Amino acid sequence: MLLLSSAAGQGEAPRAADTRARGRAATARHFEVYFGPGGKHARPTAKFVERSVLIVPADWVEALRARTAGRSDVRWVSRRELIKPGTHSGLAWDAGLALVGDMTNDERMECARILPPASRSAGLPSGMALPKVVRVTASFPIAVTIHHRDPLRDEILVVKSPFPQAPLPPRYVPFGGTAKASAHQLDFLVTSFGATDFEGDAGDLRFTLAAEHLEAFAAWLDGPNGPSDTPLREAREEFGEFGLLTTREISDLYAAQHAKPYRALFGDGPRAHH
Repeated sequence: MLLLSSAAGQGEAPRAADTRARGRAATARHFEVYFGPGGKHARPTAKFVERSVLIVPADWVEALRARTAGRSDVRWVSRRELIKPGTHSGLAWDAGLALVGDMTNDERMECARILPPASRSAGLPSGMALPKVVRVTASFPIAVTIHHRDPLRDEILVVKSPFPQAPLPPRYVPFGGTAKASAHQLDFLVTSFGATDFEGDAGDLRFTLAAEHLEAFAAWLDGPNGPSDTPLREAREEFGEFGLLTTREISDLYAAQHAKPYRALFGDGPRAHH
């Protein structure tokens, strides 16, 4: 995907006592952006995503499959299904773009071929006429992945969308959710960029914005004064909501990503990551 260019340092003026901003500046962040067709607002949506990958340890696979078996609210889909969203899989059209961040050129061409005509997998696209006002969302899609020898068979966890699709079948969306900002930061978006029509839970980055401010918003989002929210917070919330992992197990899953000791999914003793 093409990326919006961003220049760190734009946005709210730094404050001398803003230790949060200094600490956040030490952690590089980059949101990708793609444009989707208008939904209930009948406006194209600029979707900013920071994708992360959580590999399920081999000795967790059987137990985690047991926790998701027979459920309709969560399911495992293959990489092949993600590359061809919106077909028999019931996936939202953008699930593949949000979760498969390392597509080959052939896979990117396939995604582009099946996207709706009003969609583009790109930054500010020269070939797409944007209206003066667009919807904006920022989110943390998390690719909870079971690896296979054949990459196309890799399985990724998706969840049922909370928004009814009747009379259409339910659709599935990436594990994870909307990034959050502080009340002070939301006020900044209103006063500096003219953001309006916020929706969702308190602090959610889901709103309407004049298209001329998209570049500046992207710079703020990636910069040291942007939100300090993290995918870990969203993972804890999502795993808990669906009853898949306890707080301890989530910590173990993250430890396994860094080859640190973790415990069996069912059991008490520590187990080294291989």
